[in-house]
Amino acid sequence: AVIDEGVASGELKPVIEPHRFTSLMGAVTVFHFSAMPWLTLDTPFDPWGQTELEKHKREILLVARGMLGIETGATPQDGDAGGS
Repeated sequence: AVIDEGVASGELKPVIEPHRFTSLMGAVTVFHFSAMPWLTLDTPFDPWGQTELEKHKREILLVARGMLGIETGATPQDGDAGGS
């Protein structure tokens, strides 16, 4: 309902089907915590570490904004996590 309201108001301009957004965001997050340790066996990786959590938050917000058509000038290196 929130995505539909954003689309109706013009605030959101999704580049994917809006109802797929939730499942895709869930999949990205589950993958981060379940598969990344296996994919980085030769590299120390703690998905629960503070640094990794901050990176994940920053990057997931960039992905979400892109899918929802929210334009920002931020890049992952900018450290912009949406002010949250």
